[in-house]
Amino acid sequence: MKYILSIVPAFLFTLSVYSQTHKYLPSQIRVGTDLSYLGLSVLSKEKSQFEINADIDFNRFLVIGDYGYASWRFADTDYEYNNSGSYFRIGLDYNFVRPDENQNAIYLGFRYAGADFNENFSYEVQDPFYGDYSNDIQDLKRNGSWLELAAGMKIRVWKGLFLGWTGRFKFASGISSPPSTFNNFWIPGYGKTSRDSRWGLNYQIFYRFPLFRKNYKPADTAKGN
Repeated sequence: MKYILSIVPAFLFTLSVYSQTHKYLPSQIRVGTDLSYLGLSVLSKEKSQFEINADIDFNRFLVIGDYGYASWRFADTDYEYNNSGSYFRIGLDYNFVRPDENQNAIYLGFRYAGADFNENFSYEVQDPFYGDYSNDIQDLKRNGSWLELAAGMKIRVWKGLFLGWTGRFKFASGISSPPSTFNNFWIPGYGKTSRDSRWGLNYQIFYRFPLFRKNYKPADTAKGN
């Protein structure tokens, strides 16, 4: 244990020195959430959604990770629909802004996304000729996946605080689930499955947590490093 404790400070010092001369070590991790989803959860009685967003920089490349939870319930006199579950996204963005101390980003990237959710649907049909009929499909466990093209920006507004937006083009969605008479209607994080592709827009807030300190020299900036 004493040997390990003596190695750790030396390792951290070496890593710190290494980060001064190697541009691909990450300088920060940004963690945030989607403001539009918070507003939706407050204002809507049927829908609720919460999402955590994070990115870590490797020079001009940003490794992206998102995790969220969403639910949707609506009902009428003769039917009721419930859907709830979690989803994730992982991907890579390219930042068109040269790295500097502000760490602003204007980016274009790609995502792979997946969701695990439960879908319930019950209905009742009243017909004077054929008789009444009802069906109750409960706890139908399903898995979904899709791909995304993403573009947006993250701008530093105060110290470690960033505001930004992300536009998404979602496509190639698919569902894996047990056989059922009820076709999937909605995927958390994706949206309605009535179309093969969908557009999305997120308004986000982030806070920056520094990792390895870097010196951004004017000469390096001019060369795009």
